Amino acid sequence: MTTHLRDIPLTGAPPPPQEVRLSWSFGPYAATALVEGWLEIAEEVQEFYASRLRQDMALQHRLLHCTDPGTLFAVQAEFVQTAIAGYRGHFDRLTALGQRMMAPAAA
Repeated sequence: MTTHLRDIPLTGAPPPPQEVRLSWSFGPYAATALVEGWLEIAEEVQEFYASRLRQDMALQHRLLHCTDPGTLFAVQAEFVQTAIAGYRGHFDRLTALGQRMMAPAAA
């Protein structure tokens, strides 16, 4: 229903408020599956960050015990390689979770 200027009374009273309704076209369980998918992704991210934090703390411990530059560089190189592999694996898991969430019938 559209309110036209000609429908507003001349008394200066505002027109009555109009009602707005939203409608969702999800199936009965689509919203639940979507929320569960987001929760899975959030759990995966949380576990990854916790793992990275543990690895970062272990790196600091190892660096404190380095006695020569060669050992220091070896520890740093190992850390970077492990971190790259970890991030790559994490990205792959997040991609798989996202695909499963967007197309649950295909999973």
